[in-house]
Amino acid sequence: MAGASVKLPPLSESFVDIWFARAEAMFLKAGIRAQDMKATHAISILSNDQLVKVHKAITEPRTGNKYDDLWDALKGKMKKSPFENVHRLVTEEQLGAQLPSELLCHCEMLVQPKDLAPDLFKQLFLIKLPIHV
Repeated sequence: MAGASVKLPPLSESFVDIWFARAEAMFLKAGIRAQDMKATHAISILSNDQLVKVHKAITEPRTGNKYDDLWDALKGKMKKSPFENVHRLVTEEQLGAQLPSELLCHCEMLVQPKDLAPDLFKQLFLIKLPIHV
């Protein structure tokens, strides 16, 4: 669709898959289907650091499908390892203004409970909660 536009949110490097799912939904809603147009929109919201990480996919696309190449590059360069996600869960995640159920959902997005020793995920989550919860 000529002239169609979307305002994509900034890319969260912790949740690249979710960001792309949202971007796809926004493109579909706006009637944007062309690879070049999708790539243009996605590239325009990337930070300089993110652009540096995926510059080859932008300047030398492998397949000619710029958006798919960008998606593959972002997944490969920005997806955190399971160890990094567990480290983040232990050191950074806090309840803050979230409900405990929201924190649980966020923690489960970072680390799959099935990937940890039995009860370890539960214990890591519970130590994030205030005593009165």
